[in-house]
Amino acid sequence: MSPRSATLLAMAVAAAIAAAPACAGAEAGATQSIRIETPGVDDARCEVRNDKGLWIVERTPGTVAVSVSSQPLEVRCEAHGAGSPLGPIRVPSAKGEG
Repeated sequence: MSPRSATLLAMAVAAAIAAAPACAGAEAGATQSIRIETPGVDDARCEVRNDKGLWIVERTPGTVAVSVSSQPLEVRCEAHGAGSPLGPIRVPSAKGEG
């Protein structure tokens, strides 16, 4: 498998998150399940955060439930054993920042 640049991987991660279905509302405690993929670099560890919390995907591809927010998600991934980050990226909220 040929290595890919961090920029290309960040775009791939962003595309995978952006494709997640939008939530109906941001009620207190509402969550949304998202899938994180890092094409070309399986088994990356990713941190997903917004103003509601921090969630970990130990190995990609993987799914995590995050608290719904109008703030963007920030995703930072690192390839296992490589020590090089594959992010960070910011994914805008489908609800728009408020």
